[in-house]
Amino acid sequence: MNGKRVIAFFLILMLTLGISVSALALGDTLRWGVYSAPKGWFHPAIYTDMYDAYILMLTYSPLVIQDESSEEISFIPQLAESWNVSEDGLSLTFYLRKDVKWHDGVPFTADDVVFNYTAMCDARVNSTGYGDKMLSIKGAIEYNEYTTALMNGEAEGLTPVEGVEGIVKEDDYTVTFIYSEPYAPALVKFADSRAVITPKHIWENIPFEQWRSSPELGAPVGTGPYKFVKYEQDQYTEFVRNEDYFGQVPAIEHFIYKVVNQDTAQAELLSGDLDVVSMISDVREESLKVYTDAGMIVVEKADAGYQYMNINLRDPKLSDVRVRQAIAYAIDRQAIVDNLLNGHGIVLDAPMIASSWAYPKREEGILNPYDYDLDKAKELLAEAGWTDTDGDGFVDKDGQKFAVSLIFPVGNKVREQSAPIIAQYLKIAGIDCSLEAMDFNSLSPRMVTGTDFELGLIGLSIGSDPDVFSYFHSSEADKGNFNMARYEDADMDALIEASQQEMDPAKRKEIFYEINTKLNYDLPFLWLYSANEIRAITPKLKNYDFGNFWEFMNVETWHFEE
Repeated sequence: MNGKRVIAFFLILMLTLGISVSALALGDTLRWGVYSAPKGWFHPAIYTDMYDAYILMLTYSPLVIQDESSEEISFIPQLAESWNVSEDGLSLTFYLRKDVKWHDGVPFTADDVVFNYTAMCDARVNSTGYGDKMLSIKGAIEYNEYTTALMNGEAEGLTPVEGVEGIVKEDDYTVTFIYSEPYAPALVKFADSRAVITPKHIWENIPFEQWRSSPELGAPVGTGPYKFVKYEQDQYTEFVRNEDYFGQVPAIEHFIYKVVNQDTAQAELLSGDLDVVSMISDVREESLKVYTDAGMIVVEKADAGYQYMNINLRDPKLSDVRVRQAIAYAIDRQAIVDNLLNGHGIVLDAPMIASSWAYPKREEGILNPYDYDLDKAKELLAEAGWTDTDGDGFVDKDGQKFAVSLIFPVGNKVREQSAPIIAQYLKIAGIDCSLEAMDFNSLSPRMVTGTDFELGLIGLSIGSDPDVFSYFHSSEADKGNFNMARYEDADMDALIEASQQEMDPAKRKEIFYEINTKLNYDLPFLWLYSANEIRAITPKLKNYDFGNFWEFMNVETWHFEE
């Protein structure tokens, strides 16, 4: 039997036995391990966590992405080959590529861009990106208010609003966004996973109210470097390279996004069952040494995100800022970084990455570092009326013991390890803290879309622009998106709006310093730490890199060598 017949025989055998050829083909399949499963919400207007975002970054494309190799904020063309900002800062025009096709072969045009961003403004979609990206666009608020009336059956007698005035199709390959006022972070808002473009010809056939329950949500058709093949919930998502990709066609044919157990991921990489372990959370030196001793490559970068403790400000106990500040003083965050992260990270005092130009450095003395101070914690609790009147070790008020529950999602080992430590710190301060561990899909309706929680641990990835509208503006408090603390403050709203409208970088920095100072005092969140991103890869994988703002920034050039 000659070589070709042998290969054909084994291919037929594998298909007969139901074995995936792509799962076994050496050198043609990359197996990328991640600890948490995506929800299957593969749409930029709907997803809420990074695990779905990873899928979007493989299958879809934005207009631009940020050039992370540059010290200055600059951008790399994607679906847009060029762009122009008007002199008055009120309009941004994108000139689109003319050689792009959707994965089903339909040409990409300006109609897709207009539809995508108009839908993001539609109240019936309830997009997580509306507040973050669209509010400053002319007519976006009016369209959102009209579609809210439609959704609620209250549109009778109103003048119909057919679209967003400031989203303009100039021709089949030119789109202009017009802003009500100068909008400083305009371009960067088009450069992340929430800004990827979805196909009009598919989604226009689905009523907006049904998007979140549509089968299309779990089967994305994009323009990105990889085509979606299959999604097995809590197991894996499979992709095949897009041979018609407008950029460089990926060298690796198949991509498997595999959900792995963090306790076995290391063994899977060393045995060859994985090629990449992303987001390594066991950063003990002896654990990292296992990788390097086996010849694996460890890649480490400062993260563009952080872990924090969300605080439900609508809980009467936690609405008092003195209580929140007491909680901050009661937790030794530096000890968490030193002992759980083994120094692979830093403590944060505000909601931005420490390398950001808008983040006040500790040596400037602007922000309160909330260094561990048990006496200060107890003092603040007492000022708020919480003292231990019955000698049981826990503070009480009006006959009620101060008891809280701390919920957290599984999937991140350091976060899981930090939860009982945080609970113990709070107990030492006199707060009885219980723990509830759950998967993210169970946590989301309680803390993200609902308020059935008191304290919660969660992580957040942020963009390169320090805009915090989605997280702390009052208008976002009941959207079920990122203002999970339900923080509402008129002064903060004014500062956030000023930060978006100020075009002078120096003046904008001053505004962000004010924002950070106020948030540092109010503590709607308690920022815990920013852990370094650590990945381990097989030495056979060449040209591997990852981005802080676009995970698969050079996935097209990844390849295997023996």
